[in-house]
Amino acid sequence: MKKIRQDFHIKASKEAVFRALTDRLLFEQWSESNAIIDALIGTKFSIFNGYITGVNREIVMNERIVQDWRIKFWEKPSLVNMTLIKKPDGTKVELRHDGIPDADYVAIQQGWNKFYLGKIQRFFGE
Repeated sequence: MKKIRQDFHIKASKEAVFRALTDRLLFEQWSESNAIIDALIGTKFSIFNGYITGVNREIVMNERIVQDWRIKFWEKPSLVNMTLIKKPDGTKVELRHDGIPDADYVAIQQGWNKFYLGKIQRFFGE
């Protein structure tokens, strides 16, 4: 099992980034896919048309999101931790993704930029 450690700088407030990660309508807007997601602990979510499912394990409003994450074909969930840090020009998102199957590591690492946090960067104008 592998780990990903990446930081993303997004030109938006922590509140706007948090909403982009947890508000269903906004998530669907930037991701261009169906989503069932919210900011409640214990909620099961389904994003990217059901390709990724999981459970919200810890939510600290506008600060941190911790989720069990499972790609459709994975046997076990992985753990995703996104910490939002206020910066003068926006928000730094510290991504920590643990428990990634070795065979999927490169695709998941690239996917965070292409389809998820990098896409949110582009959504907010970077």
